[in-house]
Amino acid sequence: TKYKFVFHDKQQKDQNGASVFNFKPDTVKVTVDGQEVKNTETNKYYNVKTTGLSDGDDFEIEFSNLKQISSVHAGSVIIVEYNATLNSNAVIGKGGNKNTMHLEYSNNPEQEGSTGHTPDDTVIVFTYQTTINKVDKDKKPLEGAEFTLEKFYKNESNGEWRSITKVNNGSSTVFEFAGLDDGYYRLTETTHPEGYNPIDPIYFTITAEHELLSDNPKLTTLEATETNEQHTNKETGNITFTSTNEDNGILTTNVVNKKGSLLPETGGIGTTIFYIV
Repeated sequence: TKYKFVFHDKQQKDQNGASVFNFKPDTVKVTVDGQEVKNTETNKYYNVKTTGLSDGDDFEIEFSNLKQISSVHAGSVIIVEYNATLNSNAVIGKGGNKNTMHLEYSNNPEQEGSTGHTPDDTVIVFTYQTTINKVDKDKKPLEGAEFTLEKFYKNESNGEWRSITKVNNGSSTVFEFAGLDDGYYRLTETTHPEGYNPIDPIYFTITAEHELLSDNPKLTTLEATETNEQHTNKETGNITFTSTNEDNGILTTNVVNKKGSLLPETGGIGTTIFYIV
């Protein structure tokens, strides 16, 4: 007469017991055979529970009686989607950030309340860091820079750049951008060191590979490559990323500012005057 169905979710904790994810309860979406199921004032088909949980769960999506949903039948595909963001507790690099879940379900029609559960299934969210060292042509540290990092997101109209963060470290010459994932990035020097020429925006791509079907997926490769603005070819001579290993997930490069006069662009009136002189 009743069919209980519960999604149990556990999120990885740091050494102090704080979750590495921020779960967003208002993003939960449930579909049955492709059709969204929404709670109403008269029918609350499921509950999103974040308190009073057992077994170390961080949240549960509970259907106290799945049979309330008239479209459900044997063989139905039930999907729960939700959003969660990595926070400052997240592990960067090979360790990754684990999310583990299992399903609980009624398994005895003659004994209401009797349930079984599936084995745990774990997925890992990997994240990386880019470290920028601001130096001169002799690789000596330069103070007074500010950088903005943007990521390119595809959409229906081709795509757009979205700002991730702006970093001004004052007297520091090392700039760290943590919490990055695979993708196409643009690094802009919004303030350049006094007495030095500004640099053009730098475009680069982060690529990573990891195991997909393992019970405990691992990061296998991680690299960043400079590209041109169109993201079609590799650039050379401006920056080179190095990675000590995939364990720490940190990609490092030097960004160089130079002194001296900037020549006018080819074909401009300034070029003509320059030739006459």
